[in-house]
Amino acid sequence: MSFKIEPADTPSRPEVHPLPPHLLHQAAQVLADAFFDDPLMVHYLPDPQKRRALLPGVLGVYTRIAIRQGLALTTPGLEGVALWMPPGKTDSSLWDYFLASLGMLDLRFVFMAWRRLREIEPFVERLHHECLPQPHWYLAVLGVRPGAQKQGTGTRLIAAGLERADRDALPSYLETMSEENVAFYQKRGFQVVRRVTLPGTMLPLWAMVRPAHPPSPTEREPDHAG
Repeated sequence: MSFKIEPADTPSRPEVHPLPPHLLHQAAQVLADAFFDDPLMVHYLPDPQKRRALLPGVLGVYTRIAIRQGLALTTPGLEGVALWMPPGKTDSSLWDYFLASLGMLDLRFVFMAWRRLREIEPFVERLHHECLPQPHWYLAVLGVRPGAQKQGTGTRLIAAGLERADRDALPSYLETMSEENVAFYQKRGFQVVRRVTLPGTMLPLWAMVRPAHPPSPTEREPDHAG
């Protein structure tokens, strides 16, 4: 099942809006800044200089896929970015990644991180399917610029995506590698369904699911007017 994001599907929250395609590179830099010290990114690219140079391209690939096939959200000042993938697109194909990487991904990342990617990415994909095999919305990436953190930006970006999931009466899924983030997501309705250690590492990962919250009859939009 595949969902196409139409203009009417934009969030109703004025402080959150779809990411315009012309801001792709700026959004990728925001995510790169947010994920610079992320344990998995450090594992893939241990050298800080190489990580700083290559991370915007890596996260730009995910951002481009979300713009094309999902729901990429940001705030007016580009303080944060959330990449939500809809049912039927929660597991992008190699072809999707190839097309999205054109002009974006530095192949040095693939050469440097290939062995680690080959060990971890299939494991994470299998975990995703085992934890939530039915249709759902997937919060693939959420990042807030370091100077703008703890000011409610992440909460607003999550709420806008969950609003869409609720309109579809579907659950939501995410992974996090931070125990601090687990508590943050639990306050927003997510529940831990698995805790694992990534293969070849000592890194923990929590898989979390938020059950479907269908809108009440009074909250649903009418099928027709008049």
